[in-house]
Amino acid sequence: MTLEELAGRYWLTYSEYNPTVATVRGEHEFDDQLRRYDDDWLGEMASAFGAITEQALAFDARSLSTQERISLDLLIHESRVWATEISARYLVGPIDPYLGPHTRLLSDTRQNTVTTVEQADALLGRYSKVPRFLRDALRFHLANAAAGMTPALASVERVIGQLDGYLDSELDDDPFLQLEVPGGGEGWRERATTVVTEQIRPAFERYRDGLVSDITPLARPDDRCGLTWIDGGEEIYSTLIHKYTQLDTSPGAIHDIGLHWATEVNAAEWVEIGGAALGVETMEQVLDRLHNDPAMRFDSEEEMLEQARDAVARAWEAVDDWFGAKPQTPCRVVPVPRSQAPAMPPAYYMQPPIDGSRPGTYFLNTYQPEERDRFEYESIHFHEAVPGH
Repeated sequence: MTLEELAGRYWLTYSEYNPTVATVRGEHEFDDQLRRYDDDWLGEMASAFGAITEQALAFDARSLSTQERISLDLLIHESRVWATEISARYLVGPIDPYLGPHTRLLSDTRQNTVTTVEQADALLGRYSKVPRFLRDALRFHLANAAAGMTPALASVERVIGQLDGYLDSELDDDPFLQLEVPGGGEGWRERATTVVTEQIRPAFERYRDGLVSDITPLARPDDRCGLTWIDGGEEIYSTLIHKYTQLDTSPGAIHDIGLHWATEVNAAEWVEIGGAALGVETMEQVLDRLHNDPAMRFDSEEEMLEQARDAVARAWEAVDDWFGAKPQTPCRVVPVPRSQAPAMPPAYYMQPPIDGSRPGTYFLNTYQPEERDRFEYESIHFHEAVPGH
């Protein structure tokens, strides 16, 4: 098997494990599928990623070009990460406002695009699986909690708030009904509306009620929200560090690096730049202005969107001077859906599908703009949108 063939096998396995993400990216082989939570299926997925890791490790890197060696190293890292993560269970279906099962449905579905009626009909097949998906996710949460991997109460409460927001939202804004079907999709929206009203929304309500009645009493309070308070938490933390940094560095060592840069290396620069910009002289005065001056906050959602679109446009014009690759079209800037916004991060990006049927989307969280700092957001725009993700 060639490296290219093994990479293709990895991508197919990844798409099978993350079918909603695959659809967003324009991969339509699994449009009628949703992730499963039973031990047999998860075991098959972990084994599949593990086998890819072993085959990738068997390659003779000396026979490969520089770019191929980079690809091989990345393939080994990614396949190993997924195998480990699935086996550890913690992040397979977390109760999390950004990564949770409900978010994969609500956020990913809103971004779906199709090029044929057959693809749209396949998505109806996925819609019909939502009740089972959420039922099994709730069972998975309970099994994890019984095994000592309890969720943080703060995350549970935020997820419940998002579920309430979705259930209270207007049907016309339902993410499952936003798909643009080629040729108008005669009858498709009517069939989808029936599935949403009779199956999907009742399933979301049952999932929400289960979190309230069965999960909330087991959740960790705010004074024990960290992973260190759960069984195997330190190992999970280290696994996550390796996933996102490819480093085998301890959480404590990384924390010390952050403290060193914040308190010793960057302090003088904070005073120099902050003093010049704000007309103050000490670190305490800089921080006081940044945290307590109302002039440092936005006035409205419109102001936030205008600033973001201006920053993205300027970055788009400048990016050729810095990078050798550029998307075909600029990304669009839209607000995070209101039903999810209170618990979502300041911003995030979703890439365009491979067929180019829509541009990349930069979601800006405009909830409570008067509490959001002006001075933070331009760097966020560059990080999340252009030239970031």
